Amino acid sequence: TASSGAHQRVRRRGARVKHVTSRALALVVTIAFAVLSLRRAAVWGRPDAFELFDSAVRVFPNSAKAHFSLGTILDKRRDAKAAIREFMRAIEIYPDYADAHMMLGNMRSATGDVAGSVDAYARAFDLGENNALYNIGVVLSEHGDLEGAMRYYQRHIETGPTFPEAYNNYGLLLEDMDLPQSARLQYHRALSIRPGFGKALYNLANLEAKLGNTKDAYDWYRRALDASPENAEIYNNFGNLLRRIGQTTLARAAYETAIELRPTLAEAHNNVAALDAMDGMIDKAMERVEE
Repeated sequence: TASSGAHQRVRRRGARVKHVTSRALALVVTIAFAVLSLRRAAVWGRPDAFELFDSAVRVFPNSAKAHFSLGTILDKRRDAKAAIREFMRAIEIYPDYADAHMMLGNMRSATGDVAGSVDAYARAFDLGENNALYNIGVVLSEHGDLEGAMRYYQRHIETGPTFPEAYNNYGLLLEDMDLPQSARLQYHRALSIRPGFGKALYNLANLEAKLGNTKDAYDWYRRALDASPENAEIYNNFGNLLRRIGQTTLARAAYETAIELRPTLAEAHNNVAALDAMDGMIDKAMERVEE
């Protein structure tokens, strides 16, 4: 039971106390400083962070911060189930711990528990975390509930303050629902907050290309590449636009750059093969496709 588990935790701590040394005392002081100060983030990056905070929950079994910190370390170690236990314990100790509710929502989502994730984020929102609404939108979108995701993105934007990712994701949903003009507006809103936001620039370029606005698409792709020069997908889609307007030499260069950045990008390889075929190099095209 939960109570017997807590009792065992205390008994294990008691066994250790019988062998207190100056080194153990120094460790306790270090743990106390890490858990109870505002410098926990610096400690999280230490190689021995797990040992520190695992010991912390034994030394301070009723510290919500200790359990939250251990949960954070377990998240970094990709142990979602163990992290959930620690975040739930932190919330049990301090029910209004907004950060713990947010992290619990993240972990619930990671384990596929959509309802549990939404519930945790909703509680975090009640405690003043506006970004929790955005997270709910992300979770619902990832699981195919586009209308539900739209509602939460809208609520997040309306309750503000917001950030460009919310407008960008909202725009993608609007595109999926065949509302391109509304999607364009959201991308522009994202860029009004962060002019160099690569994802919004890229999505706007793709949208204009899809709508046949070649000049606008060209300009947005150039801006997207300036913002994200290592993004192979942008080069690939820019190549598609260049090929469409007859700039096959430049298109090939864009595809080759995409392949250089990401050798496994099959679409870019296929696009080069298509250009080879157009130039009469059928064998070379077939060879590339077979690769």
